[in-house]
Amino acid sequence: MKYILIGSLVLFSSQSFAQCNGAAGAPHSNGGGFVASTAYVSEESFVSPTSEVCGLAMVDGIVDILGTSRIIGNAKVFSDEGYPKTIVENSTVEEDGTVSNGAQVRNGTRVRKFGVVTDNAVVSGDSTTLNSGPLISTNALVKNNAQVKNKAMIYDDA
Repeated sequence: MKYILIGSLVLFSSQSFAQCNGAAGAPHSNGGGFVASTAYVSEESFVSPTSEVCGLAMVDGIVDILGTSRIIGNAKVFSDEGYPKTIVENSTVEEDGTVSNGAQVRNGTRVRKFGVVTDNAVVSGDSTTLNSGPLISTNALVKNNAQVKNKAMIYDDA
């Protein structure tokens, strides 16, 4: 048996940085996820290699951005001193949405249009916050395709 090697090409790339609709940016020093040059992510925050922070978004404090999460627009994800880690996993925070102070947003959830998830609340399972700033706070649990709209408030172990 004869083998003829005509040519080979091996490419190595840790990540393609065409994220954020082609915005300029770079991998974050803690995790390697993409951060647009217009966005802010603190050094202590973690951004997974398949996540992105775009636009004027801000990520600050003890925060994990995991899986294929997107923090875009004017979104804010943070954890103030004294609060547990804030986590966004496989979810999107956009359009002035806020996730903060120990809250967890997971599994396809969208926090948008001034929606706020804070103070150890958990939102998961393809749930969405919509319109005019709903508040999910203080140990509340929202899951399984729920939609929290307008100025609704869910809080205190709900």
